[in-house]
Amino acid sequence: MKKSLCLILTAIMTISLASCGLNSKSDHVVFKEPVLEEMVKSAMYRTEGDITLEEAAMVTELNLDIEWQEHIPQETQIKDISGLENFTNLEKLNLSFHAISDISPLAGLTKLSSLSLGGNPIADISPLSGLTNLTWLALFNCQASDYSPLAKLTNLEGLMLDNSSILDLSVLSGLNKLQKVSFANTQVSDVSPLASLTQLKSLKLEGCPIADFSPLENIYKNLEEKDFTAAFTLADLGFTLIYDGVEAGYKTSELLVTINHDEWGTPEAELENNCVRLLKPTDSGYDLVVLYYPKIETYVIQVKPENGDMLANYIYDSQKKEFSFGDGSRESSEQAIKTALGSSASGDVLTAPITVFTDTIKSTFGIDADALYALPFQHPTLLNLKFTPDEKNAVCIYEQHEGRYTNIEVHYPEWGEKDYDLRFFTPINDYGLVITYTKDNKCFYVAADKGDTFAKFFYYLDSKKIVDDNASNGMSVEEYFKNMYSDPSIGDIYTYSVSIAQQYIKDTFGMTIDELCELPLGEEK
Repeated sequence: MKKSLCLILTAIMTISLASCGLNSKSDHVVFKEPVLEEMVKSAMYRTEGDITLEEAAMVTELNLDIEWQEHIPQETQIKDISGLENFTNLEKLNLSFHAISDISPLAGLTKLSSLSLGGNPIADISPLSGLTNLTWLALFNCQASDYSPLAKLTNLEGLMLDNSSILDLSVLSGLNKLQKVSFANTQVSDVSPLASLTQLKSLKLEGCPIADFSPLENIYKNLEEKDFTAAFTLADLGFTLIYDGVEAGYKTSELLVTINHDEWGTPEAELENNCVRLLKPTDSGYDLVVLYYPKIETYVIQVKPENGDMLANYIYDSQKKEFSFGDGSRESSEQAIKTALGSSASGDVLTAPITVFTDTIKSTFGIDADALYALPFQHPTLLNLKFTPDEKNAVCIYEQHEGRYTNIEVHYPEWGEKDYDLRFFTPINDYGLVITYTKDNKCFYVAADKGDTFAKFFYYLDSKKIVDDNASNGMSVEEYFKNMYSDPSIGDIYTYSVSIAQQYIKDTFGMTIDELCELPLGEEK
């Protein structure tokens, strides 16, 4: 009996003690990391005793960062942040320059508006995806392989990812509240996802391998703070039009760069058509000429004395990695390059001039030759696209007389009202084709006529809806247009008719009809 009583008492005491233990753990914060516990207590001005859960819930800000130094003592760094999950009302948290790799304890701190985790070896940022109240996030030196959780942080206004592993910025394209971002010293090369971030005021891209800044053109002027310079036209880079506007040229005492596009006209030297050309005198008294044709990724390399006959003239197809020497030879070309470039013609001698070309273009203009070639000479305006103002009729007129005559009118609202934004006319097989376009409802009104006969229809661009207006002589609109085109291969005469204007404007001006209608008038020279 006594033995049974003792066993019962022992069991009761064990349960009681266990219960006490559970209660003691449930009413205060348990830290696994002594360094973290010490820093939290210091931030809360506590010198001893446990932090209760109630006390933790009252904390709204913790600054637990340490000052950066080249060699931070490991014993001063936090490695495990277990326990911070109890600080459920935190709004600001700074954990910079520690050795934290697992941030999962932060996943439930949904009241955070500012979080600094820079300088930590973090490989997984998925715990951040639910922290949608964040307006500031620092993740410099982050080594995550997946940055898609950032896409859910739609209230972010500031983001630091310097020296991080991020490559693709598309995850940020929907964060339209961003005002300040930094990607310095990352491998980010495509900035097009930033084009939609119209609230950006500060952008840092130093050290990024970016060849093309053109996607930033519309937001560049709004950037109050930036560490890069971007040009969006050849004129911005210092080019001027030469040879009656057939080429754009840039000249210094050390080089001459010229650019030609088909639509500018044919240069006197046919070899310079559709290319970027570099003429660079060498230290040995020779002229090195490299012509690059971006559309076919091919180079022509020439070497000649300042006054003398050509010593080398060969072609390199970079797609096929093949050389062509024409009347010359590989040996004579190699010797000419060695003579002209001296010790700089190391490695593959025949491609050394291409290296000179690439490096010179990049160092001079800050972009590669493909991006340089893609730049317009200047921002397009109606006047520099050769439209003629007709203020009396509230339009600017463009006419093509070579080949098939074409006439385009663009409405200029400051001069008066018009019932269209653009009018396109061209003759087809003794018929006249007139297409008018209104931007507001994206509607084409297409009319064809010959003598006293005619046919007309509406075409709504967004919905592809077609509404026949009328046609003469009892014909249907479709029959009339088929007679005009007299081409049985045209199946859909409605879409085909509209595409005539669309394609002409695209081929001639390099833009859509809407973009053409939005152009400013420009200034007369």
